[in-house]
Amino acid sequence: MAILDRVFARLSRVTSTGRFVPQIDGLRFVAIAVVILFHTARVLEEFVPTRVAQWPEDPLWILYKQGFCGVQLFFGISGFILALPFAEQHIAGQRPVSLARYFLRRVTRLEPPYFINLFSFFILRTVLIGESAQQLLPHLLASIFYVHNIAYDTSSTMVNPVAWSLEIEVQFYIMAPLISRLFTIRNTSRRRAAIVALALAFGALRAALVRPESEHGWNLITELPFFLVGFLLADLYLVDWHKQPKQTFLWDVFSGLAWAALFPWIAGTYLDGLVTPILIFIAYVGAFRGVLGSRVFSNPWLVTIGGMCYTIYLYHYAILMTLGPRTVHLWAGPGRWADALFQTALLFPPVILVSAGLFAAFEKPFMQRDWPSVWRTTIRGWLRRPSVEASPGGGEG
Repeated sequence: MAILDRVFARLSRVTSTGRFVPQIDGLRFVAIAVVILFHTARVLEEFVPTRVAQWPEDPLWILYKQGFCGVQLFFGISGFILALPFAEQHIAGQRPVSLARYFLRRVTRLEPPYFINLFSFFILRTVLIGESAQQLLPHLLASIFYVHNIAYDTSSTMVNPVAWSLEIEVQFYIMAPLISRLFTIRNTSRRRAAIVALALAFGALRAALVRPESEHGWNLITELPFFLVGFLLADLYLVDWHKQPKQTFLWDVFSGLAWAALFPWIAGTYLDGLVTPILIFIAYVGAFRGVLGSRVFSNPWLVTIGGMCYTIYLYHYAILMTLGPRTVHLWAGPGRWADALFQTALLFPPVILVSAGLFAAFEKPFMQRDWPSVWRTTIRGWLRRPSVEASPGGGEG
């Protein structure tokens, strides 16, 4: 147990604000897990397409294929995290949020791991793989400035394909202080009705703009309903639950039904922007209010892995596509479901293990709120350190 405690401590997420909610990291685990399942299916389709095409559809394979909704699960979590301090300010009358600190924290916390990832992939592609730096550079710059979706109307397959959702996240970070003005509505029922109405309005826009057969066309407008799920959840968490929700088994039932309906529902429907946010909201409430749900989503293993989700998300696709060609030929199951499960058993552990090392090296150091000042002081100390002069005998004095 002592060893596990040290592992959890080394890989645990740093929370400088004191707003640590374990269920949120547990939900992050589910979100990143289903994204990995989705891309595991992509590995099979990419490297053994003929084998996959010969098998009929089955429910488990459909679950893998619908794993892209993990991104929407992430959007709901981001909405909750960003909404909570503004809700505390406007509803509970707590200390006002400093917008300067809010934006500075986003930059110092998220940009360094993101830039390290993009430049690492750029160097690997140009130096090791031999791809054209001239062709990759415009895509790298577009990703750095979070405009690849806008400039190219597609994800950055030339650098890191999963970065498309991070561009939408950044757009929401910018808009969140404005959207949080909804919390200035003093009447609780009217405030929540306004949040729901806004979510439904943008859900209708999503139905008009996004086509299920397309892999592109997503933007802040189409994804806003999922962020607003987090806003509504933050309202409940602060006002009704007073940050200490009471658990009942009834919410385990509601949440279980919502999770069960979530993946079949989003399969090829134009109304996912209207129904999916409702299912995600019910599922998330159950993570707080359910007796079993609260226990499951507070599990230390899930919380620890979920806390590393940013690093896992940035690197998992590259790890899968690197290992996939070496694992897909080891065994061909009797169907897509068996093949997908076998590949998951082979690929999921290295994704987590490699990502854990990358998290400790390239993300966790930037979770400390004061890291810029600490680094600045350290660098100044190095620069001001007096040089060591050699003694007359040639040795150091």
